[in-house]
Amino acid sequence: MKKVFAFIVFGIMLLSLAGCSLLSSKPFTPDKDSNPISGAPKVAGEEISLPCKVKDLKNKGFETDYLYEKGYVKMWHVAEERRGNNLCMYLCLDKGNAYKEKDSINDEDTVSAIMVTQFDKIEFDLNGIRIWLAKDEVLKIAGTPAYRKKLPLDGEYCFYLGDNDLIYRFKFMATDKVEEVLFGTKAYMTDDKGRLKTD
Repeated sequence: MKKVFAFIVFGIMLLSLAGCSLLSSKPFTPDKDSNPISGAPKVAGEEISLPCKVKDLKNKGFETDYLYEKGYVKMWHVAEERRGNNLCMYLCLDKGNAYKEKDSINDEDTVSAIMVTQFDKIEFDLNGIRIWLAKDEVLKIAGTPAYRKKLPLDGEYCFYLGDNDLIYRFKFMATDKVEEVLFGTKAYMTDDKGRLKTD
């Protein structure tokens, strides 16, 4: 009986993943009831405009070790570090950069997207939307998402369009609270066929 139950659960997970894959294979068409989010995103209290250079973020008080790891570059706010807070965000560089694992980046590299997670404790704010805000509150502030994608274990991505061709991806898991935010340029967040970045 346990084996049958486990097989059924496994099958449901496979169907769920297959459904997600099918959705992400379609060109991105915003929900007709959605509206773009106006306003600039803030990280550690600093307004962020994308695309930008690494040096532009350094001029706002951020610092980096310039190390390219697992597709990202870590950056932290110097003032927060001096207060003893080990906070960081993750930079996603322009797709044109062909960096390999452990390569060193430079100040002139273009940042096309930024990821903030619940684990790294750095502050994110977009019109009152913050890490660990309940999904219901996000929907009250931002309205209907432009696109939604179900994730395993009762998770969900909610995508919103923003000013200056930005796209926001809010990740919710079983807690139904914002656990991760990825925001970036349309060129970074979609592929050449108009499909959203959903991995």
